Amino acid sequence: MKILIINDNYLGYGSILRNALTKIGYTCELFEFDERGLINKILSAQNSKKITDLTMSHITRNNYTHVILMLGKNHWNTEALNNLSTNIYLYLYDDLSKYSDTSFLRHCNKLFTFNKKDAHQLQNNGYDATFLPLFYDDQTYHRVSIQKKTDIVFIGSTAGKNYKLRREILRKLIFYKNISSEIYNGTDGLSIKLLRSFFDLQLSIKQLKPISLNHQQICNIYHKSKFILNINADNQSSSVPMRIYEALASNGQVINIYKKGEHLDRSLYPKSVTHLTVEAFFMQLNSLSFSFVDLDSSDIKCHSSTRRAEELAKLLCDEKD
Repeated sequence: MKILIINDNYLGYGSILRNALTKIGYTCELFEFDERGLINKILSAQNSKKITDLTMSHITRNNYTHVILMLGKNHWNTEALNNLSTNIYLYLYDDLSKYSDTSFLRHCNKLFTFNKKDAHQLQNNGYDATFLPLFYDDQTYHRVSIQKKTDIVFIGSTAGKNYKLRREILRKLIFYKNISSEIYNGTDGLSIKLLRSFFDLQLSIKQLKPISLNHQQICNIYHKSKFILNINADNQSSSVPMRIYEALASNGQVINIYKKGEHLDRSLYPKSVTHLTVEAFFMQLNSLSFSFVDLDSSDIKCHSSTRRAEELAKLLCDEKD
């Protein structure tokens, strides 16, 4: 079995999965695009056919038996996928609702998605779909003995209509002067509304950090932080983002904040995650008690990149080259 992962390297999921598959003995290569920044986004949109043609040529020339797509819809056209003789798989790490055109799905042999609700929807529509959660990179995220200097940290985007709750919570959080908090917001997803509120409140750059981070930097931030916040997008309730697993693997305590009345499927989350409504979070903010996470817990280890690669390989094929 010769595997190719095609990935937008903005989040690095493909690279992590490639390394894990290689680690357990599979022949796996990576073909990446970079869509970060406005210029790259414009160029990728204009050159989507060229990118597709180059990728298809690469697949044919290297005789891959299995191709896993882990990137956006703009790179693909159904005709190109239909002309390939190799097995095509799609691993969705975004909600299906973000795709305006899903016609390319029918050209994939199997679909994997981190969203349990989407998996059921796809199955009901006749697709061979499997719920497959995300993972943490077990070569990067690990336990270290380091002093926890920051009380609360949040890493993630706040731009767009689906992050209204995030903006509201983070803006309110900064009023608590006795709580040390840091908010890292990548340059691509920086919310002008949030940025404006920070300037209005005369906050320092020590609290708001509009910078892009690699996984090692994220791990170092989690190591020094007591509590890591998870605030799902407003339209996201049936999936668990990567930060949950990464934070727990880095020995941070995760607080998942959700709206009162929102349906929350706690079975999707590791048991060590603390779930609080927005109101409960702010009521308990000054009295939160930190305790180290049990990293030997099976419900954390089962989300390592090695374990996920083993599951994925079994779903693809049970034979090695």
